[in-house]
Amino acid sequence: MRNPFESERDLIVLINQARQCSLWPAELPPPHGWTPRHGPATRAECVEYVEQVAGRRG
Repeated sequence: MRNPFESERDLIVLINQARQCSLWPAELPPPHGWTPRHGPATRAECVEYVEQVAGRRG
């Protein structure tokens, strides 16, 4: 059985009210309190997006 959390593609970046980011499988609904912000994209593209967002926060 394939673990969707180990995928290298078809991921989204979620953000919560505390401005924490999480990579999440695009095929699963986001958990309560989390909002999609980027994707679906590859893991590398999602990580790059998170790093850019973190860099803007300083």
